[in-house]
Amino acid sequence: MYFSLSEVSQLCKTVDYLGNKRKITLISDLRIITGSRVM
Repeated sequence: MYFSLSEVSQLCKTVDYLGNKRKITLISDLRIITGSRVM
């Protein structure tokens, strides 16, 4: 398989974006879980 440089960078940006969104949701989920446990 061969990708052009622009395709690779675009793919990396998309993966980074999705990864960041997933991290944010994971952190907020953890906060909700720990918060409900403390209450």
